[in-house]
Amino acid sequence: MADVDELRQQFARDMITGVRELAKLGYDASIFTRMLADHEADEVARRLVLDRIPSYGLWRLKELDKLDMSVEMMGPVALVRTAVRRRHTREGRTQA
Repeated sequence: MADVDELRQQFARDMITGVRELAKLGYDASIFTRMLADHEADEVARRLVLDRIPSYGLWRLKELDKLDMSVEMMGPVALVRTAVRRRHTREGRTQA
């Protein structure tokens, strides 16, 4: 269970980092930030991804040509990156 908890925490950190990067571009993520304050990051991502109606934030990111920074894209990328990082760390310890 620790692996899942660690992935969830890293995912939350990645979402906050993304919000900060987008703020530098003039993107207002106040609604998304409020959602993160009220729910776990993976739950926020799940809600946004499964919603039948694209969020205003997704439309705004499209206007900024930054769909790659959307939770729909960052979520899977962040989880894979964290899992790969953990695997390399474990393999490094095993070989050392």
